[in-house]
Amino acid sequence: MTDTKTIQVGNAFDSTYVAFGDDCQFNDICGYVLIGLRRSRIGVITRELDRIKDGFKIPRSTPLHCRVLFGFHQREKAGLGHLTREDAQNTVLRCLLLLNNYGMHVKFVHARLSEFSAKLGDTLTLSDQQQANPIDLAVHRDPKGLISLLSQTSMIIPWADRKLSTFNAVEIVASADKTQAKLFGNGSRQAHNLLEGFSDIGAAPGSVFQFSPRISTTAEDPLLQLADVVVYALCHQLDEQKAQSFWRTQLPPIKNLQSIPWGCPPMANG
Repeated sequence: MTDTKTIQVGNAFDSTYVAFGDDCQFNDICGYVLIGLRRSRIGVITRELDRIKDGFKIPRSTPLHCRVLFGFHQREKAGLGHLTREDAQNTVLRCLLLLNNYGMHVKFVHARLSEFSAKLGDTLTLSDQQQANPIDLAVHRDPKGLISLLSQTSMIIPWADRKLSTFNAVEIVASADKTQAKLFGNGSRQAHNLLEGFSDIGAAPGSVFQFSPRISTTAEDPLLQLADVVVYALCHQLDEQKAQSFWRTQLPPIKNLQSIPWGCPPMANG
C-alpha cells in the first residue's frame, strides 16, 4: 500500500502572499471570499482603511462590519449613529476601489442553500476504499456548514495569477466565528473549526489536502475587515430582488475577481 501524500493548504507563514477570508449569508445565498495580496502591502492597505474610517468619522478601533454599517439599530449600538445608509454605501465603494488600486486578487465561491440541500438530500453515505462498512450521516441544512465547503473550495481552486497558484505561496488567514454549526452527522463544532480538515476532492491520486488556515480576528489582522466588506457586497450583488439594486448596479467592477459557483470541479495546483 502506498503512503498518502498530504498537501498543506494555508499555513505558509513566511510566504510572499497572504489571503484574508470571510463569509456571508444573505437570504438563500452563501458565499466565501479570499483576498490575496503581497504581505509587504499589508501595512499600507491597513492605513488606507483607516483613512476611509476617518472620512466617515468612524473610530479606527471600531472594526468595519457590513451587518453593522447597514443596520440602523446595530449602528446605534456601535456608536455609529451619525452614519446614514448612503455613508455605509460609500464606505463599501471606497473599500472595493482599494482592491483595484493595490492589485489585490479575489476568489469568491458561492452557492444557494436551497440548491445545496436539494443536491445532497438528507443523508450522505460514506464507506472505506473497498466500498465496505458504509456509514450514513445526516446532512444538515446549516448555512455555516455549507460555508465551510465554500471556504475549502476557495482554498483548493488555483488563483488566476500564477504567482499565487502553489499552496506554499500563500498564507490563509480566516475570520474567527464561534457560532456552533453542523454539516454532516450529529456533532456540532465552532464554525471556524469546520474550515479545517482533510479532503481528496481535486487532489492528485495518492494525495489529500489538509486545510490549515490561521484563525484570527480584525484586532490581530485588520485586513479581515476588507474581506467582510467584499463578501457582503458580492453576496448581495447576486440577489435579484429589486430592493438590492444598489448592489447590482453601483458596485465598481473588481479587476482580479474569480467568481466560482460551488460544485464546479476544483482543479488544484500543488
